[in-house]
Amino acid sequence: MIVAAKTKRRGNRWAVLVSILGLILTGADFFASLRGWELCPYQGCRLAQGSPYAHILGIPLSVVGLAFFFVAILLCGVWRKGLLYWSSLGLGASLYFLYLQRWILGRMCLVCAAVEALIFLLFLFSLTRSSPWSVISLVLLAFLGLHSVYGW
Repeated sequence: MIVAAKTKRRGNRWAVLVSILGLILTGADFFASLRGWELCPYQGCRLAQGSPYAHILGIPLSVVGLAFFFVAILLCGVWRKGLLYWSSLGLGASLYFLYLQRWILGRMCLVCAAVEALIFLLFLFSLTRSSPWSVISLVLLAFLGLHSVYGW
């Protein structure tokens, strides 16, 4: 019982750390885009920033990322299963953005890939003993939901 409590706290600490790193990275990306600076000098980053996929419903993806990691930090201390569901949605969105970069744009953005890796780590640190079907359905919901928004 005590070992399980220590493991749970350790997982929450890692989830908070990953979320803080995500806030820093997405915040830096948003600040750089406001200033007109390039956070990443590679062609894939420029292509991703200039693509129609850099915004969702008019909102820059860096702002969406900031909101995602902020909510994740709030959920770390309050509701672990909620963090799992939230990170499942983030994982589905990340998979969709990886799909866009790899097969639609043809180039990978290093900053985007780093944020997507952080979301995957957050998902791993938030895993609990819950129904795998609920997690799979949320990942698919996010993936297909973004596909329908961009296709709209």
